[in-house]
Amino acid sequence: MECREAAEHLPAYLDVAAGPAAGAVDAHLATCAACRADLERYRALSGALSGLAAQTVDPPAWLQPAILSSLRAHSAHRLAVLDRAPLALTDRRLAAAGGALVLAGVAGVAMLARRSSRRRRTRLRAVLA
Repeated sequence: MECREAAEHLPAYLDVAAGPAAGAVDAHLATCAACRADLERYRALSGALSGLAAQTVDPPAWLQPAILSSLRAHSAHRLAVLDRAPLALTDRRLAAAGGALVLAGVAGVAMLARRSSRRRRTRLRAVLA
């Protein structure tokens, strides 16, 4: 096994020193000081990362008030814009469409009532004649 090939297997070898390539990596590490040094650097990096994973970091004291202040300012701005804005075009269209439907319904009812009264008058004339 060459250094380039061993370097590809070192991270996995660090986690689990077993598997199909483990024997070849062991043999290479026994003869190559550079790859052993790389493996030690991987071990040091892994240990440092493990330590970071267990660490908690408190945010600075100024961060929470700054975020809340920014949110309040943004919300106040949005509310001011909404208060000044007239009905949106889509709201106007919906209102116009609703009004048109109501008018169409009233007109339809009036036409049906008129047609019904004409039929009654026609029947009444036929009966009286």
